[in-house]
Amino acid sequence: MARIFSRGKTLWITYSIHGKQYRESLGLRNTRENLQLAKKLKLQKEADILNGRFPEIKRVKKKSLDVAFSDFIKTKEGRSDRTIEAYQYSFDRLKTYLGGSYEVNRVNDETVKAFEKWLRFTSKKYLNKKKNVESSNEKKVDTELSKNTIEFIFRHVRIFFEYCKKQKYIEINPFPRKEATAKKINIISVEEQEMILEQLRKENKNQYKAINLLIMTGFRSGEALRLKFEDIDFKRNIIYVTNSKGKRTDEFPLYLELREFLLTEWKEEERKGKVLKYKSHDSLRFFEGFLKRNGYKHYTLHELRKSFLTLLANAGLSLFDLQIIARHREVKTTQKYYLKAEMDRIGNRISDVISITKNITPPEKRLKIA
Repeated sequence: MARIFSRGKTLWITYSIHGKQYRESLGLRNTRENLQLAKKLKLQKEADILNGRFPEIKRVKKKSLDVAFSDFIKTKEGRSDRTIEAYQYSFDRLKTYLGGSYEVNRVNDETVKAFEKWLRFTSKKYLNKKKNVESSNEKKVDTELSKNTIEFIFRHVRIFFEYCKKQKYIEINPFPRKEATAKKINIISVEEQEMILEQLRKENKNQYKAINLLIMTGFRSGEALRLKFEDIDFKRNIIYVTNSKGKRTDEFPLYLELREFLLTEWKEEERKGKVLKYKSHDSLRFFEGFLKRNGYKHYTLHELRKSFLTLLANAGLSLFDLQIIARHREVKTTQKYYLKAEMDRIGNRISDVISITKNITPPEKRLKIA
């Protein structure tokens, strides 16, 4: 009749009344002692239900997924197109599984587990082409969605359900918080960057300017696309960067080499309006084709940013300064995703320290390890 379960580090109880399932937090941490107490509370709850002493049942508003999401997406007006697309993409996966008319308050833990299982064993082809009729000559592809893609979907759907909770469509958010799997950081060496830029300059001047701007600033692609010459203060040597992610304007130093690049590559009459003439992130996909065509390793535009920040980190820039340059709200973001210490540099530094120590420390006073 009633069951104890843990959600995160907290104990919950679920029970059924007249065929309807309810659950509530016991407010207890999941420890051995609290489990014993939770079992007693479970027996009390079952006794109350048998004797007709039902708890006050909270009424929640009924909303379909489609209607709730339509209201939710209106609250995201002003966010970047890529952010809106991320929410829409994630919601479409849930809608494909449950249907748009499915009521929000019917989504529970079991629904979420079944949805995750469905994502894991459903081909990308079915998700992306579900509305198209498959041709008889087309071969079926059973490629599973990656773990990172599922985490991406869960993260955005969870935010949507958090909105539903605030609107009182549901009592608790059924989607758990999933920790993102740390991705391997691919760094483009300075030598390879120079080779790429030299070849781009020969092939397409505008493409060269776009990629070099990203390499020299570590800007996110959206920040670079929004950048205008009016945002660049050549007198104070400051670039004002519009950060749509945090809805704020940040400052970035217009250092000497970057200043010369902007003044040299853009003629005076060109220094008006947008710095780059590309309209969207998709218009920068030429970089992917360029790398593939010329036999380079695959790199994303965001890895240009990671390479820039890692270069500064390895050159000795402090973590605090790096956070300011990267414009991260939390320093742990800088640590977790962008710092990749070069083992060669650390090894050489250790060698230097040991060499100096051996030269100035008499043998009888050196540390001896048993």
